Amino acid sequence: MRLIDTRYVRLLDHVRPEMMSAEHWLKNCSGETVMTEEAISAFNRSLHMCMPFSDTLSFSLDDAPDTIGGSTLRKMISLYVPPKDPSTRFLNGEPTDAAFWENVLDNRAMDRIEDSVPVRFGYSVSRGMICMFPTPHYLGEDAEDRFFDMNTASECLPYLPLVILHESRDGEWLFCLFYNIGGWVKKEHVAACRDRADWQSRRDETSFLTVVGRELRLGDDPYCESLSGQVLPMGTHLKLLAAKDAPELVHGRSTYGNYVTLLPTRGSDGQIQDTYCLIPISDDVVPGLLPYTGENVIRLAFKRLGDRYGWGGALHANDCSGIVHEIFTCFGFLLPRGAKSESDVPCDGRQDVSGLSVSQKMERLKELMPGSLLYLPGHIVIYLGMDHGEPYAISATGSMGLDGMKTGEVKRILSVCVNDLSVRRRTGLTWLESMTVFLTLR
Repeated sequence: MRLIDTRYVRLLDHVRPEMMSAEHWLKNCSGETVMTEEAISAFNRSLHMCMPFSDTLSFSLDDAPDTIGGSTLRKMISLYVPPKDPSTRFLNGEPTDAAFWENVLDNRAMDRIEDSVPVRFGYSVSRGMICMFPTPHYLGEDAEDRFFDMNTASECLPYLPLVILHESRDGEWLFCLFYNIGGWVKKEHVAACRDRADWQSRRDETSFLTVVGRELRLGDDPYCESLSGQVLPMGTHLKLLAAKDAPELVHGRSTYGNYVTLLPTRGSDGQIQDTYCLIPISDDVVPGLLPYTGENVIRLAFKRLGDRYGWGGALHANDCSGIVHEIFTCFGFLLPRGAKSESDVPCDGRQDVSGLSVSQKMERLKELMPGSLLYLPGHIVIYLGMDHGEPYAISATGSMGLDGMKTGEVKRILSVCVNDLSVRRRTGLTWLESMTVFLTLR
């Protein structure tokens, strides 16, 4: 185990150098597989049968229709509501005004939506952002904020199936639905399939490579500018070819010592094109999926330690629920987006602890599998286990109250960190006091 040199790295209260290594926590793990790949696939199917797009609308990619009613589409787009007071959003350090929002809302082109809208099928071809409104502007919470874009719904992860329902008035944005969220995506991140059959055959692909490192940067390729330098986050799946089916040369290079993948790119006509891409076997990737064990959850989480906080997946980073989503995608889970939605996932391992005392929660934690999820309103963390009788977790954290700080006072963290559960919220309550759900996906 390599210890952190505290001459150069600052630690949070109650965190010792050895706690900054996954190996310190693995002694609490059995290494047993919690769910098989087949069980996870069944879990995903049952989950998405009941995953609503909102409280009143439901949409499943598995049952995507050929057309959707115009009134339904308008309701979906209108779920994202502009601020009642425009001055509460800041653009380039200045508060926005009513005229700004009139232009943004007009760009949704709601007047162009017919009574019946054909559904187009496609894939995301690069990482971008899923936005609430079709505008590229960063809309901060205050004049100085650079971390919380209030136009962000989530990140657009690469190589995921989606449906295309509408185009913005300026022709730059597409309103798309993914398996767990919908919103506006820049056209450059999306490619349309030839038809439903083409789209479905890609979804049925069973041979793939999974990124299990913090991220993977594709090498520069003089024959394919669209793939050169792309950054693929943890959990990305890339179509993988068997050696016997792969060419010996790809773009002038021998395929020796590389995985040969076939990745979707966007052609000049907006249609999907498949492009060969070589992935060195030395990269942090695995064929197929990782076994779902508590040990593997913790190993993956520690690959993110110290990473910056990225609201909704911004800044090539992620927030608390985004990191959970990426980690569990490495096992094949297709979880919802957002801390509350993840904590609400129905399964046998979900415990509602909202009515328990701190001592009762501590007893539950002693029996809880390390690698489980702990939820407190607005935040979700990965449980590491007990150390000297105290529970610890790792998460992408925006802020917390530390020892010696006044009640209600918090310190901005904006990083993935390890901490015990005695840190406080603005309410003055500790994280453990605030927790309402313990969740072991099983």
